[in-house]
Amino acid sequence: MVRLEDVADDSGFSRATVSRVINDENCVKPQTVKKIRESMEKLGYKPNMVARALSSGRKNAVAVLLPDDIAHYYTDLLRGVSDVSQDAYYHTIVKSISKMNLAEDLISSNMVDGFIIRHSRSFEKFDDLMKKIRENDLPVIFIGKPFHDSKSPSVVVDNVGGARKLAHLFAENNFKKILFISGSSDNIDSNDRKYGFEMGLSEYGFDMNNLVEVEGDFSKENGYQIAVEYLGGKDFDAVFAANDRSAIGVLYFLNEQGIKVPEEVSVAGFDDAFFAEYLWPSLTTVRQPMYEIGMTAMHNLLMMIDKNPAVTNEVILPTELIIRQSCKV
Repeated sequence: MVRLEDVADDSGFSRATVSRVINDENCVKPQTVKKIRESMEKLGYKPNMVARALSSGRKNAVAVLLPDDIAHYYTDLLRGVSDVSQDAYYHTIVKSISKMNLAEDLISSNMVDGFIIRHSRSFEKFDDLMKKIRENDLPVIFIGKPFHDSKSPSVVVDNVGGARKLAHLFAENNFKKILFISGSSDNIDSNDRKYGFEMGLSEYGFDMNNLVEVEGDFSKENGYQIAVEYLGGKDFDAVFAANDRSAIGVLYFLNEQGIKVPEEVSVAGFDDAFFAEYLWPSLTTVRQPMYEIGMTAMHNLLMMIDKNPAVTNEVILPTELIIRQSCKV
């Protein structure tokens, strides 16, 4: 069995320094950490996590709370979280944000060192959970803008900038009448995308009277129903759905009606979900860097657990306009 002393001998550093690296202490130089971790990997050294937890008081686990209605959407995000957590010998416990009692049980059972929370709207049970997190002095980092809690660190994407880029594309195509399908009015991401889209069109002098905005709920079924109501026989030449699932519903309807995309109506979404490039026609959209979001959130949470004061309060990651077949270019 490989011992800590073997890692020290192989890396050329003291046993104490190796121990500091294993325990993720911040006083070790990055190049030293790199060399020691390389030795650990080469020798196949696995830290005794039980002993480490007992000595540090840590559980070596974090909770990740996600919406449960579109869990597949977060695959890349979870991969980013996992890649960082595994390197730090941490476990991740994924729970549904709709089942707050299970998340609260993790706190009551003293099972986690912190939380990563993805949400886009506030509700009473969520506020109760946040109160319990604060009472137990647990670090928390949000994916998306935090509600009622601007002091909490967060990792957000540039929703405004992404929607603005798409608006520029629409304006450059000289679309005359545009349908915008939002999410619910209390959804922060949707509101930011609406703001960015309006900004981008205004910058090109688009007549805002020719922008029709309809509130949706981010589902393909709702996108389809809105398309039935607004695109049947009306003279829209472009649709921007504030997420890709709504855009699917629009494409279904247009295909059923024999309305050619993009020759007659251009369609775009937001997210670049895993299915977007496989639709027919493939969907023009705005890509969110989901893997990088997960990595950044986990990295910053570990810094908070270590009480590292260098944690950035808000990290804004860029989006990318992905032009495919559903939109004229």
